[in-house]
Amino acid sequence: GAFSYEPPEQPGTRVRGVVDCIVIGDDGRAPVLEFKTGEPSPEHQAQAALYARAMSAALAVPVDPRVLYA
Repeated sequence: GAFSYEPPEQPGTRVRGVVDCIVIGDDGRAPVLEFKTGEPSPEHQAQAALYARAMSAALAVPVDPRVLYA
């Protein structure tokens, strides 16, 4: 789903994005899955990590970023 997030270390900066997939498990943990094509890049990992931080703040559960390549 779409989200808007203001990182605490960057007041006034608004990040908007769309999470490809998030699943909250029975253990309360929630991996954020980001689907990508092409070659792996550090930018993909950074995007997934930012999305995970946003979802963790919104859901108040631990969120793990995972990038999956097609």
